[in-house]
Amino acid sequence: MIPILHLACREYSVSERDCNPVVNFGERGFSRFQRIAKIYYRVQWYPGAMEEAERCAMHNQKQPCAICRANQKIGPQRKSHTVVAVVAIGKNRELGEGDRLLWHIPDDLKRFKRLTLGHPIVMGRKTFESIVKILGKPLPERTNIVVTRDSNWKYEGILAASSIEDAIELAKQQPGSEEIHIGGGAQIYEQALPFIDKLYLTLIDDTKDADAFFPPYEHLFTKKTFEEARESNGLKYRWVDLCRKL
Repeated sequence: MIPILHLACREYSVSERDCNPVVNFGERGFSRFQRIAKIYYRVQWYPGAMEEAERCAMHNQKQPCAICRANQKIGPQRKSHTVVAVVAIGKNRELGEGDRLLWHIPDDLKRFKRLTLGHPIVMGRKTFESIVKILGKPLPERTNIVVTRDSNWKYEGILAASSIEDAIELAKQQPGSEEIHIGGGAQIYEQALPFIDKLYLTLIDDTKDADAFFPPYEHLFTKKTFEEARESNGLKYRWVDLCRKL
């Protein structure tokens, strides 16, 4: 039996002698884990990797190595929340003008509801107020979290946060937080983009005058997991799901 070496120890200035791994694997298992750990360490997260790995006695208390971080039993290191955005944009990434959407596509509105229902949704104050203006109420059956710099802002039944980071942390504590949705507007999308794991896009084959645009995303989200071509009253559009590149 060959003891597993913690492949990231050198990165944390911890000697392999002090690493004290508690699991041994055979030669084939060791080679397999080397590959998995190297992949994991490069992308920072490798879902389902090496469930059979046990805790490392030392690194469970300190900065974890590749084995500990790949082990789903190590709770604080497990990524159990996915940050997503459901966005409809034109050819130039147009989002809207003023407080209104540029296109009205009934099936796309149904898709937005289906994807966001039961999950927390984070949005800016202006976006929230425009939704209330249109619907007469906040988005129902979803925890609405509003990002605002106004510390005195309040709305009955609505959570408020002073930054996108605080809003996401707050969303993690809410029902349905396995998916945390970012609901706009343009500034919120830009601030949230580094935290977003997946985009549910509606790419509309049209251009219109706009004053709000979605930030450039093409270089960050390169893994396509779904695509469907659709049409509404002669307007062509595509539903495209993209994940962040590893």
